[in-house]
Amino acid sequence: MKSRAQCVHTYKIYYHTLDCDDELRCSNCQCPKAYVGRHSKRCTGCWITLYCSRACQKAAWKGHREQCHKWAQGRKDGIAGPFGDHDLFYIRRYVLEELKANARHARDLKRAYLKTHPDIPVRRLVINCDYNKLPRSFQIISPEDIKERAGVMTPELFGPSDEGKSQLVRLVTPWKGEPAAMVLHILYTPNYPSDEHLLTRGL
Repeated sequence: MKSRAQCVHTYKIYYHTLDCDDELRCSNCQCPKAYVGRHSKRCTGCWITLYCSRACQKAAWKGHREQCHKWAQGRKDGIAGPFGDHDLFYIRRYVLEELKANARHARDLKRAYLKTHPDIPVRRLVINCDYNKLPRSFQIISPEDIKERAGVMTPELFGPSDEGKSQLVRLVTPWKGEPAAMVLHILYTPNYPSDEHLLTRGL
């Protein structure tokens, strides 16, 4: 678990040096800036929320104070706080790079899964990425497995994937010394296109 966490941290540093993290948004909803910028400020109370400046942090304090105190107290009590936007930003991009590098392997797993589960729509196939142990593993699971493994099942959950806009991913990753699970939509792009047409054509 520690080795995988270090791997993700190393990727975060590398991604930052490429100046590719300019899509992070300030936690002050009234901030006029589109993105948080290269020199973001993390709240020193909860260490979760991110701001573009001390001015924005001060402006948002009234709305953040109660939640900040709750998270800070939880940390003192040994309760891990939630993922912050900063963490989720890099986790999503790390997963995207992994999926791009292992696109053929993921497609082979989908094809094998469809042979034994022909009634499940291609767009409903979920890639389960387990980074909690080394070596990391990919597995194809069904929509019902998301509810069983992550406790999530809402009609809106499959919206983007049903429209062919994204790949649904269940991620298990180290977090504060324990495994944490989340469900992500990885949007299709020219660099990460949908493989639906390849699966339906048997390629």
